[in-house]
Amino acid sequence: GGLEALLAYAPAAGHAAHRAAGAAWIGRTGLKVSPEQVVVTAGAQQAITIVLSALAKPGERVLVEQLTYCGLIDAARLLHLPLEGLCMDQEGVLPEAVDAACRAGGARLLSLVPTNQNPTLATMGVARRQAIVDVARRHDLLIVEDDVYGYLPEDRPPPIATLAPERTIYLASASKCMV
Repeated sequence: GGLEALLAYAPAAGHAAHRAAGAAWIGRTGLKVSPEQVVVTAGAQQAITIVLSALAKPGERVLVEQLTYCGLIDAARLLHLPLEGLCMDQEGVLPEAVDAACRAGGARLLSLVPTNQNPTLATMGVARRQAIVDVARRHDLLIVEDDVYGYLPEDRPPPIATLAPERTIYLASASKCMV
């Protein structure tokens, strides 16, 4: 307690109470996670950088939406990760584009914003999300689901992480949805 507690560094994954609050908050999406599965960061941008640095090696291609978040581009540049933009339509990235990129070889990571995609505002329906998951499973592809805007629509599809928890890193942020 006291001054020592205020001056001490936080645990690497965050304080237990913060992780529990994060797990409860994420649970509102239908994604059930335990506090032990939650890592608290300084925001989604830091989380993107952490995930890319942990899961991709310099020079390794990362699959992204053709139009993608500038913060992801900056993180990839910092980490020397080439991005491959995949064709999109009104629902976001096309499953056949993901499949073709995987068949070309060398990609192990797909980063998506499936709800209110930045910058297009595209939202993938459930069928599209499942098709992406099916491709990812066939090619053993990991999915980074950036769901920072997922809390904005009242009627939103379930996160991709609910369909493929074994291969999805789920990112959320309070800053985009709290006023």
